[in-house]
Amino acid sequence: KHVQVDLGIRNINHHTETNTGKKLKLLYVGRFMGWKGVHLSIDAVNKINEQSEQVEFTIIGSGPFETALKKRAKSKLINFIDWVPQSELHTYYQSHDCFLFPSFHDSGGTVILEAFSNGLPVICLNIGGPNKFVDTTCGFKIEVENKSVTEIVNEISEIIIDLNINKHKLESLKNEAFKKAEFYNWKYIVKSAYSIIENKID
Repeated sequence: KHVQVDLGIRNINHHTETNTGKKLKLLYVGRFMGWKGVHLSIDAVNKINEQSEQVEFTIIGSGPFETALKKRAKSKLINFIDWVPQSELHTYYQSHDCFLFPSFHDSGGTVILEAFSNGLPVICLNIGGPNKFVDTTCGFKIEVENKSVTEIVNEISEIIIDLNINKHKLESLKNEAFKKAEFYNWKYIVKSAYSIIENKID
């Protein structure tokens, strides 16, 4: 038997522009559900910006936890945006530096592939579907076993602070994110699946 990933990306939006601002710009796109872990990202950014406003965090989406998440956001640089058309979403990806997705048990990673297709490295937890797509070349996976929520938030904060100080690291991560998107391009996924089937028949 052979296990084949059933997720792919159609378009890869190669671009050369980078964020020239002083502040690192972080992005989340998705539903506002408890298990999505958005609150962990908010806590991490609150912690970083507690003394001085150092990083920006844009949160796009909606859901039952919206009110709670907005109350949790203490930093002035945490901005909430309602759903935007898919045709316009790439402009948000391309104007940010890194994608935050600390979901607890997502089975897939479509939104991660969208981030990769726009050159965004991803910070996620080392569990579930995201764990299968993200590696050290294109992002960061945080181990969660035997760790408290506070410890996980602190690790997210440390990664963000390091990227904010050492923005030169983003160029390599961006290039590898594009390579990941190319690997998970639907044409490649379909070709790979047919190759397996044809080889079995032979």
